[in-house]
Amino acid sequence: MASLFLSPPSSTLRFYRHDNSARSASSSQRCAAWKKSCIHARRARILAMGFKINESYDSAVELDAERDSALRSLLSSEAFCKQVAKEAGISETSGVEFLGELFQPVPWSPSTTHGMPQEFEKYHHDKENYVIINVPPNFMFKAKVFKPSRLCAIYRKIKEESLKAT
Repeated sequence: MASLFLSPPSSTLRFYRHDNSARSASSSQRCAAWKKSCIHARRARILAMGFKINESYDSAVELDAERDSALRSLLSSEAFCKQVAKEAGISETSGVEFLGELFQPVPWSPSTTHGMPQEFEKYHHDKENYVIINVPPNFMFKAKVFKPSRLCAIYRKIKEESLKAT
């Protein structure tokens, strides 16, 4: 009786060794050479792109009176101040108040290493007394502020003693 299944011709059969000893040194050398060439290619692409460092950046923020007052009222609302205090990890007995300071974040440069104009860096360095936040996009939209697209606001931490005194 003849078999229903035909075996493939012997020329198409291939046998592979799966043990680690079967790997030749040349394949590992090829892999190492490939990795090295990828690293060199990546470095060459980065150097070819180049980095542009901004020596100066206009960070002035000018809002008309209506938009400015709408944004400031949203940022100084009691509910949002409580939310900022909670997110900043300030105790429930303490709080924050909006200073009225707004600035546009700036790209890194030798003179603006913290992403903000130099006159606001004093608040960044005094983290015990101040909190800097990004203005939420929905506040920007409600106040109809579209230029600049990003703003930061500065809040002062209110200590427990000053709350009890008032």
